[in-house]
Amino acid sequence: MLTHLRAVAFGLSALVLAAPAPAQQPYSLSSILGFTYPDNLVAARAGQRIAWVLLQRGTRTISVADGPEFRPRSLVTYPDDGQEITSLQFSADGERLVYARGGDHGSNFPAANNLIPNPTSSPIEPKLDIWS
Repeated sequence: MLTHLRAVAFGLSALVLAAPAPAQQPYSLSSILGFTYPDNLVAARAGQRIAWVLLQRGTRTISVADGPEFRPRSLVTYPDDGQEITSLQFSADGERLVYARGGDHGSNFPAANNLIPNPTSSPIEPKLDIWS
């Protein structure tokens, strides 16, 4: 009986190994930039509300969802200007969302002279702002 099971297992493994691999799509810049990256998920202390930042194709969108369905809706969308959105925080009653916009909050060291990143080469120096 054990020999028979080994033969069946061997036969099945041979079939699996002989099967052609599915065709893989080549990586492209568009597919890499199109990857959606959620970040900074926070929950309100009061009520059933969550918020997060969604980065896709360089556009940063702040989204919120209310329970119990938690259907996402966009609050604000910022263009691809290299400014991060972090430190999302709900007010005590859960009605307001406060966040920081500007800078490179995930860096390992401050930029020279504490300059804010300016990847678009704007003549107006970007600032770190607090929004609500």
